[in-house]
Amino acid sequence: MTTPALLPLSGRRIPTLSPGASSFPHHRATLRLSEKFILLLILSAFITLCFGAFFFLPDNSKQKRFDLGLEDVLIPHIEPGKEGKHSQVIIHGPGGHDEHRHKQEEESLRDKIRADHERALQEAKEKLRKSKEELHAEIQTEKSKLAEDLKRRDGGPKPLPPVPLPKLLGINDGDPADPDVKEKRDKIREMMKHAWDSYRQYGWGHNELKPLAKKGHSTNIFGNSQMGATIVDALDTLFIMGLRDEFKDGQEWIEQNLDFGVNAEVSVFEVNIRFIGGLLAAYYLSGQEVFKVKAVQLAEKLLPAFNTPTGIPWAMVNLKSGVGRNWGWASAGSSILAEFGTLHMEFVHLTYLTGNPAYYQKVMHIRKLLAKMDRPNGLYPNYLNPRTGRWGQRPLTFYVHVFLSLFPPLSPSFPLPLLPFSVSLFYLPLSSVINEWTNSDWLMEAQQQQQEEEERLRPQLLFSVPGDAGLRQAEQSMWAGAPDRQIDRSCLSALVHAVQAIDKYCRVSGGFSGVKDVYSSNPTYDDVQQSFFLAETLKYLYLLFSSDDLLPLESWVFNTEAHPLPVLHMANITLPGSEPQR
Repeated sequence: MTTPALLPLSGRRIPTLSPGASSFPHHRATLRLSEKFILLLILSAFITLCFGAFFFLPDNSKQKRFDLGLEDVLIPHIEPGKEGKHSQVIIHGPGGHDEHRHKQEEESLRDKIRADHERALQEAKEKLRKSKEELHAEIQTEKSKLAEDLKRRDGGPKPLPPVPLPKLLGINDGDPADPDVKEKRDKIREMMKHAWDSYRQYGWGHNELKPLAKKGHSTNIFGNSQMGATIVDALDTLFIMGLRDEFKDGQEWIEQNLDFGVNAEVSVFEVNIRFIGGLLAAYYLSGQEVFKVKAVQLAEKLLPAFNTPTGIPWAMVNLKSGVGRNWGWASAGSSILAEFGTLHMEFVHLTYLTGNPAYYQKVMHIRKLLAKMDRPNGLYPNYLNPRTGRWGQRPLTFYVHVFLSLFPPLSPSFPLPLLPFSVSLFYLPLSSVINEWTNSDWLMEAQQQQQEEEERLRPQLLFSVPGDAGLRQAEQSMWAGAPDRQIDRSCLSALVHAVQAIDKYCRVSGGFSGVKDVYSSNPTYDDVQQSFFLAETLKYLYLLFSSDDLLPLESWVFNTEAHPLPVLHMANITLPGSEPQR
């Protein structure tokens, strides 16, 4: 690397110094911009450091106050006068700080935490030694305690207003005078006991029973929930037959387990006639308040189903969300007249018992709406769209109960009511109904059945369905346990044969099963013990072999599921939300 050349001394220009001038060069009066920026940066850092030291460095007095506050949280503060048994008074806070005392308290706290930890480990070891059934029972107990605590904390549901019960007649006894008839009635009672005991053993808590498989059973009308449909449906039958121990078992299950807050989509119609009807009947018969409370809780869950443009309820509703819908097969998603036409009786009783007019108003709206609508050929179709208010197809299932109610196949001394709503509701053109049915061979075929083999089941459906011969052939020979065609009091001997046929062909070791073909000498079972077999069939048979003073029909009326409710004389009472009687 070359060294730069130096100019010769003769080539440099050296300023001359004036006398008395300084030998140092002249300094500038101002700073450059970069120098100003560096100085400002240093000054900012110094100011920031000062403020940080002031605000963020720890302060002894604050640290002391924090420590004392933490001690008060971890170790309870004991005020004078609260410890009557102890002579020593411990006070935390300024002025009472004792280093030795604090160490003792810290050690005591650590010992307590250690003891709690060891106790929890010991409890966990004991839990692991227990069986699955014992653990399940403990969980149920804890859930019940938690539910009770929540009820007490929230104040629980509002108590229902006291309502005078209507005069209840004939809820006990009913023993027939004839010993032979009494023997037949005792046989029906034994059949009920067999059906209930089998359900109690193999399907307890489930909706229904599979008597051959000996396990619980449910259908989509109850969603995916286990609501004990057979228990609720059979309660009034147990009470009427005097099976009080069994009735008490069912009541205890309802008190402890029946919960309507489940995420399940259920049939409004089925839940109304089986659960609300069954609970109301059990309340009226026994006077136990729990049944009324449960019925009202369930009714509140059904009310969102009425939130449609027309007020006609959906066929299905989710008990938790309140979202409703209709069956896809029901005439393009329509509501079914035979279902929402049977809500009236239970909902009127709900308003009577609670004072809430909403129930009465919902069903009265249905009445008024249907009364204004056109009836094709003088008959109401069975399907109604809840959005548009237009009719769907026109089968006749809506009139089955009406026809049987007006012309029951019973003697006048015992007119069994199958009326799910007031006949005056729609002012039926009965001539149209009668012409439709008498033109078929229904009555002739029913008479022929009387003359055939005595000890034989009758098919559940005998009438034809217009335009659907395949459905008629498939269902005509089936009997699932419904009582409509089995009950006929024209003579007791026919009833005896009906009871014998059910006991012979439907009874199995695990209960009673429906059969798929009553014309077969070796019937095939459907392996379902329906809840309505206990609620309807056995109850009606038992009443037919009882004296007429058991549930006299002047004082009681049966809903669609055969649950007896006392007759409310509207002239003597005023329901909230109803128009005054004239």
